[in-house]
Amino acid sequence: VKETPKAATTPLITQNGNYIRPAVTPKVDNSSLFDPVPVKSVPTVYASKKVEPPLPPTPKSPPLPPKQPQQPQQKATAPSTSKQSHFLESYTTGLTNLGNSCYMNCVVQCLAATPQLTSFFFPSITESLQDHSYKQHINVNNKLGTQGMLTTSFVELILNMLRNNGKSFSPSKFKKIMGGLSPGGQFATYNQQDCVEFLNFLLDALHEDLNQVSITDPNERKKITELSPEQEKSRETLPPRLASTIEWERYLKLNFSVIVDYFQGQHLSQLKCLQCGFTSTTYNAFSILSLPIPQKLNQSEKVTLQECLREFVATELLDDDNKWYCPQCKKFTRSTKTIAITRLPQVLIVNFNRFKMTSTGGFNKLETFVTYPVNEVLDLTPYWADVGSTVNSTNNMTVEQERELLKSFPTRNQSPPFKYKLFGVANHFGNLTTGHYTSYVYKESDAKKPRNWCYFDDSKVTFNVSPKEVVNKNAYCLFFQRV
Repeated sequence: VKETPKAATTPLITQNGNYIRPAVTPKVDNSSLFDPVPVKSVPTVYASKKVEPPLPPTPKSPPLPPKQPQQPQQKATAPSTSKQSHFLESYTTGLTNLGNSCYMNCVVQCLAATPQLTSFFFPSITESLQDHSYKQHINVNNKLGTQGMLTTSFVELILNMLRNNGKSFSPSKFKKIMGGLSPGGQFATYNQQDCVEFLNFLLDALHEDLNQVSITDPNERKKITELSPEQEKSRETLPPRLASTIEWERYLKLNFSVIVDYFQGQHLSQLKCLQCGFTSTTYNAFSILSLPIPQKLNQSEKVTLQECLREFVATELLDDDNKWYCPQCKKFTRSTKTIAITRLPQVLIVNFNRFKMTSTGGFNKLETFVTYPVNEVLDLTPYWADVGSTVNSTNNMTVEQERELLKSFPTRNQSPPFKYKLFGVANHFGNLTTGHYTSYVYKESDAKKPRNWCYFDDSKVTFNVSPKEVVNKNAYCLFFQRV
């Protein structure tokens, strides 16, 4: 990738509103081990004390750098006092239904209870509940964003929810601005919408508004995102942990925001020809982990979240009308498709694929009851591709070699175990065209009022709901916090 002046390409990293430039990348020798390994940069702080800035674009596939002296990492100060933190995690404000806007309300309630977001947007709260320091993070030059209009409107909505603690608030202003900015005005109408589609749109828009990287030249972007045939061939021989790390550093060259930092993970998808053995592996970021629901003979039988996860990573046979076109055989062949989770986020959002297309082109909703842990911890460590894991028999790298090569990269919170606690559930009642959305959100209690699990049905809020009610057959989207 062609180097441009540092002032234009080096993203500004922030620590509690103060800008910090990443240190200059050290020089390395010219001996290359494989393609491509980015050069290691000195750790700094962005949004959380465990995250370093993306590695800078390099003109060609660089060599593995020599081991650098350990750099002292800057310490991030606590974003808020314990009193403020308690308030942000305990306020309860209902949201008025503006006419089929329940899909929006249930998502806003869950995101507004996400500590990473609230502490980022409100590192300090004055008596007037005003704090605009987040605006320093808005990238007004990013053409893929909304120049901060959606982010500003979203923060204003949460501020109004804070001001109306214990009451209800009408999100009409946010709905109007958000709807006008949505693709094709999808959310501008008062028609029923899918809450997961809205959540995807909102997270993506927040990311682009807050994206600290600005590379607008399409040729420049293409050089970063596209691999040469030689690089693709080389990547196929690498173990998943190493390959996913390299791909994540490439991804961060164009995507670096608080949303990526906290909400995004990564999974690989590998296609393998059963005739010649040729493989094609892609690594993709996700903000929402969409899981299939296994179908049992007894449709009234409950399914566990763990069964959905096992179904997600199970190898699929592609045969008959679903064969894959093998570039090496130059024809459609019987193949397999394997998915593996290669990076897990700090805030994990899971949704169940409840809507299936019928043979006539319509959609049916799967009413299967999926159970999930409420008070217990969800351990996803077994699903994470650790050092030494493999999806390709052609990998001939030892675990020791892989560990040594991984030392040249930032860990970026990818250290097991990966354990999570549930803090939000979005529920859907009805079918694809008609229905209703509600949410369960965990709120901190105090001596005056026990809150715990709260049930948000638009403007109506029910406190101290039994955890047994939180596990319900209408669950559509789950929000987990890494612990």
